[in-house]
Amino acid sequence: MGKMDLKFVADCMIAAGYAKECVKIYKLNRKSVVDETLYYLGIEKLSSSHIEKMDWQLLEIKSKNWLSAVKIAVTTLFHDEKILCDYVFSASNNIRESCFSEITKDGALALFLFPEMVGELLGGGRQS
Repeated sequence: MGKMDLKFVADCMIAAGYAKECVKIYKLNRKSVVDETLYYLGIEKLSSSHIEKMDWQLLEIKSKNWLSAVKIAVTTLFHDEKILCDYVFSASNNIRESCFSEITKDGALALFLFPEMVGELLGGGRQS
């Protein structure tokens, strides 16, 4: 289904009084696309304890992977998702903003918490 088709379906559902259902389905589907893409980029949800238990070589590999992944995620994945939300729900600022934030929130947290946790670990004086 193309971008124009999504907009047509969304506009029809909203006009017919099914805005809530349309938004729910849209968010569910697009969030799975964003999450899957981040997974394929090597971004996973890690806790501080997971990072603390990693040996230095694995932490270095994960950090290098993160550098590549963050460029793609920000310049392509999140950017394009914002454009799609803005297009599909152009009739409503509230819908398009809430859709984009809910679709990308978990992935963005996983992406941007990683360097913070590594920084805390390094700042804590971990010994090799």
